[in-house]
Amino acid sequence: MPYDTLVVGLIAQALAVGAALLMYVARKINIHMLENVLFGLILIVIDQDLLILAVSCLLIMLLIRTFNRILLTYISPDIAKVRGFATNYYDYLFVMMITLVTIASVKIVGAVLVGALLLIPGATARLLTKNMGSFVLLSAMFFLCATSFRIVRKG
Repeated sequence: MPYDTLVVGLIAQALAVGAALLMYVARKINIHMLENVLFGLILIVIDQDLLILAVSCLLIMLLIRTFNRILLTYISPDIAKVRGFATNYYDYLFVMMITLVTIASVKIVGAVLVGALLLIPGATARLLTKNMGSFVLLSAMFFLCATSFRIVRKG
């Protein structure tokens, strides 16, 4: 198992243990607010969150159009630089996309599940396929299924 998979799993566990200890130490915490932050609540989603999701979708559409360049940039940045690709642009674009998706997702699925939903679909798809195109497609499908199941179950 890669180290990044283990790190995200440990972060999710540490967040859950920290929240449990916080509830135990400070007994005056509003349990419903803490539960909403940890596990999400679709009822508190506002128009700005939908706008962030729309911007994220547009960024993903831009990334799909330049998939081969992005793939080369992340597999071998040196070769991408030699070919004249703007590797810093793709790095910043990727970080911005992950940030926007994380901000929008915390309200819907919660802080505990955001890390898991960023990692587990990709790790699962990595085990099922060796082709990069099907890897990306399977990751997106697993993410959408897990998020949809969470929204339907919670809402």
